Amino acid sequence: MEKLRTAKLASQPSIWHIVGAGFVLRLLIDTSGQMLYPFVPIFAAGLGVTAVVIGRLFSLQSLVGIFAPIFGNLADRYGFRPFMRLGLGATGIGLIVFAASHTILMAAIGSLILGFGFSLFTPNLLAYLSATLPADRQSRGMGAVELAWGLSGIIGIAPLGIAIARWGWRGPLIGLGIVLLIASFVPLFFPKAVFVAHDKNLGKQDTTLSVWERTRQFFDLGDNRAAAWTAILGTSLTLFAASHLVSSYGQWLFVAYGLESSELGRIAGILGLGGFAAIILISTVGDRFGALAGAKVGALASTFTYLLLPLLNRNVNWLVAGLFVVFFFYQFAMVNAIILTSAQIPAQRGKMMTLGSALGTTGISLANVTGPLAFATFGPWGLALPSGLVMLLLWFILLRFGRTGFV
Repeated sequence: MEKLRTAKLASQPSIWHIVGAGFVLRLLIDTSGQMLYPFVPIFAAGLGVTAVVIGRLFSLQSLVGIFAPIFGNLADRYGFRPFMRLGLGATGIGLIVFAASHTILMAAIGSLILGFGFSLFTPNLLAYLSATLPADRQSRGMGAVELAWGLSGIIGIAPLGIAIARWGWRGPLIGLGIVLLIASFVPLFFPKAVFVAHDKNLGKQDTTLSVWERTRQFFDLGDNRAAAWTAILGTSLTLFAASHLVSSYGQWLFVAYGLESSELGRIAGILGLGGFAAIILISTVGDRFGALAGAKVGALASTFTYLLLPLLNRNVNWLVAGLFVVFFFYQFAMVNAIILTSAQIPAQRGKMMTLGSALGTTGISLANVTGPLAFATFGPWGLALPSGLVMLLLWFILLRFGRTGFV
């Protein structure tokens, strides 16, 4: 009988040292990803294009993520660390190319490289942690790493906004890119995961089959397929809903209240506190109520917070307070969806996480087109209404098909 693939560490340093290193690397990656949206007006002015064009550029960047499952399948067979390194290095190079660009073509090339890096690093880091952490500590450990998402706004984007206001946007982005290139060596020091039995054959396909049959084989997630695809869809719809809003919230604040880069950076830091608070909550009590229950609560709460947001557009303070709550429930829903996805098929965590990343980045890519267009055409309701309805749909899907999975 074929053994279930399990992960063991070749050496046993404290697991929290690995979590700590993962947190720092995620902080760099999340700062690189999140800083794109608050500063859309600045990038648009620097490249001499409109905010809608910048949105399409970021859509192109996100679309690269559809190729992530190919690397996830390879990571299941050969280990997650090389792909984490590749993701960090690509993100650094992409930032440098984007910052050095003076034409939309060069900016597009930089965006494509960035998208490649983003889609490689985070899913493989989370798959590595899921394979490494004990089942009763996964919410705490993965939640601790996800804290980087909230903190990137506070200690990453806010200082970046001040730097951009002082020195322009190119220099700070190039500096961050160089730091990421240096950080790409850090996963070399992570303990190697040793996979028991059939490791090298996992995910391999019969080359005598037709392309169509091999494609079906690749996307067949076994007996738990309904729950597995539901979990993947959970991350994807949550990302689309958030990105549809986030793609234009900087433009919203700029158009409605005339905020500049330093102010946008400070607001990004405040919103990051919302995500930070959500992850703290999950890290402390998430293992008690479970990822499925958390994903359901997050989806339903997000529905109402998105739909209420335009009603708070009375002044900048009310709007920022509303965005804070939106970011809290977005991150609450997202982290629970990630944990739920990682637990569905333990033997194929890399493929599961990268499938989630691929579908999620497809959603982000679509949202980077729909968000700016919806805001330009319909204003705040064009951002809030689609996001709220998508999360309501997700809530119904989780009620019908959601399962805890097998850790």
